[in-house]
Amino acid sequence: MSFKVTRYPTSLETVRTLVRRKIIAEALIENRLDAKTMRMLCESGVGEIIQGHVEGATYRVNSIDPDNIGNSTLEVVSYPPDRRAVGRIFKVKNILDDPGRGASHPVVQALVAIIEKMADNEAMGNVQSEERPGGDLESVPDDFELADEVESGQVSDSPELDQVSVTDQGREIELSDELSEPETGSSLMDQLVAAAQGLRRITLRDPIYRELKDLSVDVPRDYLEALEDIANRSARVAYVNSNTPGQENAKFAIKTILDAVSLPGSDLPEPDDPDESDYTSKTDEAVRSFQSYVGFSGSSVDGKVGKNTARALLGRPSDEWMRFSGSRTSGPLFVPAVNRAESLSSSTGVGAAGIYAFEARESSHNPDAFAWNGHVFMRHLADDDERQEALDAGFKTRGDSRYGQNARDSFRAAYEINPDAAIKGGAWGLYQVLGVTSLSQYDNADSFLQSFNSDPAGHSMRAFEAWTEARPDFVQNVNNYIANPGTNQQAIAQAVRRYFGAFNTPYTDEVKRNIQRYTDQKAEA
Repeated sequence: MSFKVTRYPTSLETVRTLVRRKIIAEALIENRLDAKTMRMLCESGVGEIIQGHVEGATYRVNSIDPDNIGNSTLEVVSYPPDRRAVGRIFKVKNILDDPGRGASHPVVQALVAIIEKMADNEAMGNVQSEERPGGDLESVPDDFELADEVESGQVSDSPELDQVSVTDQGREIELSDELSEPETGSSLMDQLVAAAQGLRRITLRDPIYRELKDLSVDVPRDYLEALEDIANRSARVAYVNSNTPGQENAKFAIKTILDAVSLPGSDLPEPDDPDESDYTSKTDEAVRSFQSYVGFSGSSVDGKVGKNTARALLGRPSDEWMRFSGSRTSGPLFVPAVNRAESLSSSTGVGAAGIYAFEARESSHNPDAFAWNGHVFMRHLADDDERQEALDAGFKTRGDSRYGQNARDSFRAAYEINPDAAIKGGAWGLYQVLGVTSLSQYDNADSFLQSFNSDPAGHSMRAFEAWTEARPDFVQNVNNYIANPGTNQQAIAQAVRRYFGAFNTPYTDEVKRNIQRYTDQKAEA
């Protein structure tokens, strides 16, 4: 199997992304099948049963994405170690991106075998071919070499990779002379890194980037600096679009980044070819799609790369478009919150409508939201001396909840007494999860604060994942209500009690309204 890499190939994550796409591309190329035929074949594979590597574990193929195998989904049919997992649906990407499993995982190989078998049969006119490895859906093709290429994040030095070319959604592009014949002892990744000299890397780290999160793109330094000038308002123009004269370096940077993010699964269209000088309405449309993807709305979706869009392309989200304003219980859904809910639903099993509703109630979609509980802080002090110091500072052992600036001032005072206990008393971020739950995810209190201050949305999502993992009853009650609100009123009340700590009718009513609003608007979309 030959591998194709990106135009500016330095990121292992970028290589892995293209490898996921390549798995199915091989089936198209080797069997000379058009995309429409391959999609029909993939649909016929839905319902196949795959055996897991855990004894007794089985999975049903729920969907196969012919553009990106990582977006294919499997449903758990049986899983003896944890019967609660039955019925859950997950993306194959979750396996592919795990360095400990990756493409060598038996489930992934079985899915590939299904695709290969269907493609081979179709290519041969459904005539039975001679028996080959991988024909049995539960076996592993002997010639399936992907595991050797990407296992544990490594890329093979195999001599079969001497000739490297580039594929970007079906377009064949030769990689110029940047990759030479491999020297003795030089891995392909060493060549990729060497080819990146004179480039600068941007990484899309914020959850607003959804499927693109953590994607790295390498851009020539001069191009990137021109785009940064627009982001910093130091350029001669306020924005760039197809009607803007000049600004060639900025235009090349815009097209390079848009070209990199137009991966299967993101539904983002390609811009004009980054290697050419064209900057037409095709790129304007790609800009508009990207703006909508990251949460721009209304007149802000205009195809113009101004300050905010430039920052989004550079992986530097701005509060100016991410900050929620308006009613948290009416009007259009807040796109960044929808993106977070869908991402968390995949990782936690909680219905996205429920996640959206609890986020709205707890923080009004504000990643920096913070409340502080003196009584929780008091429970986690180390000794009597600390408790006396806390009492002298005005903290109470019961009913001591603080909000706004009072919460922040109280936290700073408590942090001087006992940093860990102060963290545990805080309700942090979008989902207001107590530090009691999430502090253990970090080495110490300082690293906890650094994480929250640098990425409050990502911090909040990790905390919510940890909280729900330990409370399967909450997950079940929310999902039961979403599935049948009419007969599961008590379920949502119990979920609120679990999350809030007490039955609360106004809280429950608001959560119910937002679940309904989310469900209605997604159904209309």
